[in-house]
Amino acid sequence: MQSVITCAGNKTNSNNSDHLNMLTSKADRTATISQTLSHSQLVEARAMPESILSDDLTFIPDKTGADEAKKDEAVPDLYSYVGTDGRTYQGYMPGDFSHEIYRLILDNKLAEAPIRSPEYALDIGTGTGIWALQFAEDNPTCQVIGTDLSSIQPLSWMPNCQFVQENSELQDWVFPNKFDYIHLRGTIACFNDVTTIMRKAFNGLALGGWIEFQDACFEISGVECGSLRGTAMERWSRLVPKGAAALGRDLAKAKLYKVRLEEAGFIDVHERVIHVPGGPWPSGDKAKLIGVYTANAFHTGVVDSFKNFLLAAGEMSSVEVDSLTTQVKNDIRDASIRWYIPMYVVYARKPYNGEAKNN
Repeated sequence: MQSVITCAGNKTNSNNSDHLNMLTSKADRTATISQTLSHSQLVEARAMPESILSDDLTFIPDKTGADEAKKDEAVPDLYSYVGTDGRTYQGYMPGDFSHEIYRLILDNKLAEAPIRSPEYALDIGTGTGIWALQFAEDNPTCQVIGTDLSSIQPLSWMPNCQFVQENSELQDWVFPNKFDYIHLRGTIACFNDVTTIMRKAFNGLALGGWIEFQDACFEISGVECGSLRGTAMERWSRLVPKGAAALGRDLAKAKLYKVRLEEAGFIDVHERVIHVPGGPWPSGDKAKLIGVYTANAFHTGVVDSFKNFLLAAGEMSSVEVDSLTTQVKNDIRDASIRWYIPMYVVYARKPYNGEAKNN
């Protein structure tokens, strides 16, 4: 089953205006998590105008009626990292933007799968652990484990959340319990063979348990046909997947998650494709905010992290890679370059004994 978010512009949904209220009304939780994650300098979100979050998730490209972007309109900088002491003040860090993008897209839900009263949950590639901590807080009777290659997570202040350093692809899973829910987010570049993860997840889930992937597919497109032609972003978006492939990484494999999950024996497989804007070009206020978040996440984190892929593509020296990276960042801050990237949300269920393994 597949659904694609298709919306055109200016519908109003009162639920969306609650997102800012959610951020501020849960300030205590955000502040606590921010303090806990001090190693990555996470900070509490500053207040923004409520009207910014008032529209539906309206960000499928409208190639016929979209407003013309102003050449002199730059992508707003929400980081505000000012200070000669090297500290970051009053703003979002890249991980915050990524987390908030997913929360906005999923209407403030941490999971799209229809999980009910989970007892055990696993977050693979947990990163800073912010998702695992929030899921543990929202589900106090659930034991949550977050795993990652690097042990950068804080000492958990949540009694039902713990972090484990491991390689989920190469190491055997030795967890004491079967999981009701396994969550993977932003792991598109993490695994050589995602089917290994799916197989291990199938074995590690309880009967009726759910697995969910939330991943971008690295296929950047311009809103208007040919709008990226000749830009640094066009070259970058071509070379990054080429270099990733040379290193054994398929950055477009999210398109295959649905098929691969079915092949692994999962049922009730659902796929949702969301076109995530880069920059403030959408007409809907909520979509515009998502676009600003996405552009800033790329500008401050993603572009630099993909330098190794550019080198692996074999077409540039390290000096040329640095130069292209700078040019791409300039393109990202140019609001006249209107682009988007597809994100896939795919979830599936492990069948009960005797249940048919076809949908």
